[in-house]
Amino acid sequence: MSSYNKIIIVGRVGKDPELKTTGTGKALCKFSVATQDRKDAPTQWHNCVVWEKSAEIFAQYVKKGHKVLVEGSVRYEKYEEKMFTSIGVQRFVFLEKANGVGSGGGETQENDDDNLFPF
Repeated sequence: MSSYNKIIIVGRVGKDPELKTTGTGKALCKFSVATQDRKDAPTQWHNCVVWEKSAEIFAQYVKKGHKVLVEGSVRYEKYEEKMFTSIGVQRFVFLEKANGVGSGGGETQENDDDNLFPF
């Protein structure tokens, strides 16, 4: 293996996910997840993007404050001389009951789209 880019985070969704459709008709859902290493540490925010059917499922069942596990790869983008990072979500797990789905043990959704960043 020549390189590997993987991140796994567990935290709470910062605001209700935003479900959108691209010009080519692909569904995408943007959301942020807050993590904290310790109770006295500052909150760290992670911008996430999930695609296609997984995007629709995430937006339907997850709301602000829900605890999730997100697994994906990190993408770095430059916009107006500033660097931004986002996580291309490959898999997520509901870690608590979310709108009737999940039970604390987690409901898993795998993103079957090979192209995590088609923009």
